[in-house]
Amino acid sequence: RHTTNPLAISNKIFKSFLQGGGKFINENVKFIVSKEDFIELGINEKKYEYDQIVICAGAWSQSLAKMVGDDFPLDTERGYHVLFNNDKKLINRPIGWSQSGFYLVEMDEGIRAAGTVEIAGLNKPINQKRINMIETQSRRILPQLGKVKSTWIGRRPTLPDSKPVIGQSLKNKNVMYAFGHQHIGWTLAAVTGKAINELSKGSKPNFDISPFSPKRFN
Repeated sequence: RHTTNPLAISNKIFKSFLQGGGKFINENVKFIVSKEDFIELGINEKKYEYDQIVICAGAWSQSLAKMVGDDFPLDTERGYHVLFNNDKKLINRPIGWSQSGFYLVEMDEGIRAAGTVEIAGLNKPINQKRINMIETQSRRILPQLGKVKSTWIGRRPTLPDSKPVIGQSLKNKNVMYAFGHQHIGWTLAAVTGKAINELSKGSKPNFDISPFSPKRFN
């Protein structure tokens, strides 16, 4: 299964979070300080105190984990995206092109060609050759594709054993981790959130999360 508009669904979830009393602070975390009974976050020039925090920042989670004192071998599998204009019904399901390692998917805003894997961290420049390859191969499959609307890369958070990190920090029991889901973070977000919710209450999730323990890298 797939969705034709993942952003619209994410916005619905975000709206529900706000309606439930959540607050959104769109700023970078400058520091995390572990106190005896709480966690102090430095955001801009302000300090915030919390009973618990969850570090769930995808490929950017490593820099935050280091502030706590943990260290993970986290890298990124960069995937390239090319969005084509489309005013015709060219496909009715996702199509995988194994020869070049990408998929074509019909979206609300056009046809998206996305894929490939590039272990390249957070800051390496975009490899234009990959963008060109995806466009060229996509037009071989569907010559009727329209003009390119946009191109971008996604940074998939990945760990050496291909499993996410879900669980309590080794350094502070009030810090929990939920990151490293590689290509399927959006798919596994709900069940990961359920596990974190139980852990935050001092309960055990109803499925075994031991394979995802932060301890496996220390």
